[in-house]
Amino acid sequence: MKHIVRSLVASCLVLIVSNAVQAADRGSDYRMLVAALKGNAAEVAQLLDKGVSPDFSCHGLTPLIACSLGGQQEVAQLLLARGAKVNFHSGSGPTALMTAAANSYIELVQFLLDHGAEPNIKASFIWTTLTLTGDECRDLDQLGAVDELCVREPCCMTALCVATDQKVRDLLRLHGATE
Repeated sequence: MKHIVRSLVASCLVLIVSNAVQAADRGSDYRMLVAALKGNAAEVAQLLDKGVSPDFSCHGLTPLIACSLGGQQEVAQLLLARGAKVNFHSGSGPTALMTAAANSYIELVQFLLDHGAEPNIKASFIWTTLTLTGDECRDLDQLGAVDELCVREPCCMTALCVATDQKVRDLLRLHGATE
């Protein structure tokens, strides 16, 4: 009986510690998104060193997508070097390439293409601007984080569809992009 009680107590302690670590991690994950959006490569590196995943996703927003919103190529390089998936997307949300293309960051578009970004992945929405004002991922939708959200028919947008700069469009076509 003592073994069963000890096991239950140990299990409860593991759950309590695990929940506390997860709560702390949520704050770190959110700080990662903010640092990536702002181009703070030093903070991104520190958070990666602490174990924050380079592919953490908050409602489809990853650090790589966040840094693509701001054209932060140094952060993109760091994230890809640390294992971020260049083609990550939530199924309906944008990829980093779509985000960089929509914002006309030609050098970042080229960099992502050079690192295997697929130009023909489709999405049904894309962030065109983003302001991170909360302190946790769960608050992202409720705090007006999405200043402008372009929504179209499901699965109709590719990087080429959202690119407005002709140089970006030409570059995407060179890499096999279609509308």
